[in-house]
Amino acid sequence: MAHVDELVRRVVRYEGYAIPGHEREDVAQEVLLQLWLAVARPDFDHQQSFDAFIRAVACRRCIDWRRRRRAVVELKADPIDGARGPEETVSEVERLRIGRRVLARLSPACRELIRLHAAEERTYGEIGSMQRRSEGALRVQMHACLKAARAIRADIEGER
Repeated sequence: MAHVDELVRRVVRYEGYAIPGHEREDVAQEVLLQLWLAVARPDFDHQQSFDAFIRAVACRRCIDWRRRRRAVVELKADPIDGARGPEETVSEVERLRIGRRVLARLSPACRELIRLHAAEERTYGEIGSMQRRSEGALRVQMHACLKAARAIRADIEGER
């Protein structure tokens, strides 16, 4: 019995199975119980190599242990690969092309206001103090510029 116990524990201690020390005793006991039940069966083949049988049972139980305790990685709703696909790339290029065409058709005053507010992220107050105009006047101008930009975009998309 000591030989069987030592053989089982040697297999369970094998580093490749990565069974933590505090769990090895439970796995070894599970292997010993399965060996006992197998030997007690009336159809057990006593002619085969008993050491090989012990190793086979111990290896299988170690593999079962790993399968039951396999690390589970929570899948995120967002795809891991943040790279854009071909559709997104083409769509982005098309949006930029249309945007450039829209800006080219806008008045220079609208282009300047959009550049200061959107690209340079300046507030209407900062732009107003630079141009000696009120925030309200700039907001009204921006509204008119965006309305004109939407109309130009509709024209461009209608050309396609």
